[in-house]
Amino acid sequence: MNIPKTKSEYALKAILKAHGFKLWHNKKCHGFYPDLWIMGTKILIEVDGEYHFTDAQKAKDKARSRILNSYGFTVIRCTNSQVERSPDKIVQRIKLIYGKNKRFQNSN
Repeated sequence: MNIPKTKSEYALKAILKAHGFKLWHNKKCHGFYPDLWIMGTKILIEVDGEYHFTDAQKAKDKARSRILNSYGFTVIRCTNSQVERSPDKIVQRIKLIYGKNKRFQNSN
């Protein structure tokens, strides 16, 4: 069962589902377990808590995103605070990227 680990992950997953997105949670992707993965796309969403703000974790996150990008994935990062304070902005950003992703897939 894919149960979000944090309150913010749970909230964002519920919001995105309400917008019609089908999601995997912590599904293995090239050795990593992204918080959310939009089914049928190469869009991954990471909801970052406070420990992601340390220099060491920022470096790990950047390396992880670089590796996933090399496989053609788009990694969208947002913070717990952004999910709590302005979820509509996150949804808008995800929809924009999702639309571009779908257009690219349809052109191939």
